[in-house]
Amino acid sequence: MTFLRSALDYYRRNKKIINALSARILYLSYIVFTVYQTYLILPFQSRNDRNTIFLLFTGLLGFVFEFWHAIFIRKGNEIRWLVTMNLAMLSAAVPCIWLMEGELLEKRVLKQEYSPPGVMVQIGGVSFEAPDMVLFLEQVLIFALVIGRWLAPKNDEQDGDYFSAILVGNLAVGADILELLESLGDESLGVNEVAVYSILALWSLSLIIFGFEVPNDVLMREDSSRKYVEIDALPRARVLNKFLTGEVMSPEMLQITSGLFFLDVPYLILRIVLMVEHGFYTSSGLFFAMKNTLMLLLQSYRLFKLQKSLPKFRHQRRLLSTIPIESVESPMNLVSNSIYLLVRITKKLSRRHRLLPKKEANQGIK
Repeated sequence: MTFLRSALDYYRRNKKIINALSARILYLSYIVFTVYQTYLILPFQSRNDRNTIFLLFTGLLGFVFEFWHAIFIRKGNEIRWLVTMNLAMLSAAVPCIWLMEGELLEKRVLKQEYSPPGVMVQIGGVSFEAPDMVLFLEQVLIFALVIGRWLAPKNDEQDGDYFSAILVGNLAVGADILELLESLGDESLGVNEVAVYSILALWSLSLIIFGFEVPNDVLMREDSSRKYVEIDALPRARVLNKFLTGEVMSPEMLQITSGLFFLDVPYLILRIVLMVEHGFYTSSGLFFAMKNTLMLLLQSYRLFKLQKSLPKFRHQRRLLSTIPIESVESPMNLVSNSIYLLVRITKKLSRRHRLLPKKEANQGIK
């Protein structure tokens, strides 16, 4: 019991670093396994082919640098706006997927046997050949991104509901992404270079959404004890705050816009092109095309409603910004700030009531 109690105390004291370390170890394991599978699938017969494997390790070195910066410089804290570990992982894993898919495409066009031939590995009694292994890596990538972000510490201003909503949204994005990748196994579509590389390009573009997180509020104050600076605290980047205060749009509007731009609109266009130009019709493709169309309509209506309520949102943020920022660690300061905000709102309402004509004021009382 003493050992367990001391272990729990150590975890509480170093919770951020331990969580950040566990998420990045998960990512590192996936990257090493993906690079190894790329080495097995690609022939690497010439000297230039052998140099390709060293280029893959440059992405791995970038992830190691982010690993070091997160643990030793940021002490486990995540940067606002950017999920740096997701961006570092994507920069290392996506080139491997492109190389493997390109090799599989060449084998399908030339009608040659995949390399290595036969079963590559068996997982849980399931045999994986080269195309199955590549698709498996693409599927695991989505789950790794979601699980890793769940393990990593969240930003200080994010509450649990807001953070879980981001994770659920990211998991929903994965369903759209994986459905298109499964279409590469089609006999006619899988040998069309334009279609294959268009799907891979759109897949890579949509993964960018995993590397960004819209903060729920502006940065109230910068911690001078930190060895790094938040992005929206930089003088040239403070324009980002206009997307959080309502001057340009609200955080929810920015999330909806980015989802439409990176996911629903390009995926809908690509699915229509695949159906019209290549005659690729599947039940799942039709379902997701209808889903993208419905999401486009619903989210556009949601943007319209949020745009109409934007003045009210700006007014609320302006009231909150008048609260004196003290130490939020003290419960007494939280109570005093709440009372201060209540008094401010009461004064504004009473002043507005005095400015109304007498008849309108009496009606308001009734």
